[in-house]
Amino acid sequence: MPENNLNEHVKLILSIIEPFFNDNQFEHRSQPDSSLFVKHIDNTAIICGFNWKSEGYHEFGSYMWLPDVSNNILDIGLPNMDLSSYRTGDFLFSTVKSPGKIDYNTEKNPIQTDEACHLFCNSIISFLENIGFNYYKECAYIPNILKRMDNLQEAGRLWSDILASNGPEYFWQGLIISKLSNDINFSEKMKYVDSIYYDKQYGLDEWIPYYERLKERLKIIDPKYNNRLLN
Repeated sequence: MPENNLNEHVKLILSIIEPFFNDNQFEHRSQPDSSLFVKHIDNTAIICGFNWKSEGYHEFGSYMWLPDVSNNILDIGLPNMDLSSYRTGDFLFSTVKSPGKIDYNTEKNPIQTDEACHLFCNSIISFLENIGFNYYKECAYIPNILKRMDNLQEAGRLWSDILASNGPEYFWQGLIISKLSNDINFSEKMKYVDSIYYDKQYGLDEWIPYYERLKERLKIIDPKYNNRLLN
């Protein structure tokens, strides 16, 4: 669905949502079948994206890019994944995922009317203003992410509940965040990840050489923070 062929409802959505993103200093990047809005803040970026689907089943998501984390992963590489578009900056390799979903569910209510377009956009604006922006401001300071990771682990949940990835590289993100934050429990986290990667039941054999490179990289990553939460 190239933008010059977008259906009228997608055009209406963009006409409603673009002023909001413009007011909040986001830049608009158009791509085939999608629209991306990116806001750079110091050495981070908030990414808000739309995937335009047929029959109105459009998708919206938001993420945060932290180059101190992602650049280390891009240098190492990932098995069976072409990262060239991330290395050139055409795409941003996200670190933190959204704190939740917008209220409007396009799977249950595909956008097929003008009213639905307005409800969809209002839901996005409300979510970002009331939850998203504050959350990403907090996560821009990496030790705050570490605190959330520790809370998840204490609750028996995975770091993937906060870290953005499509595969087991979220463990890498967690270890890099831990090292950058001068985490006193870094060694324990490394042992935990070792127990996953070296356990044959998880079938991560092709990941092992890359994981070994990560472990070498972690030895030379200098902590930038003092494991101190930002008030």
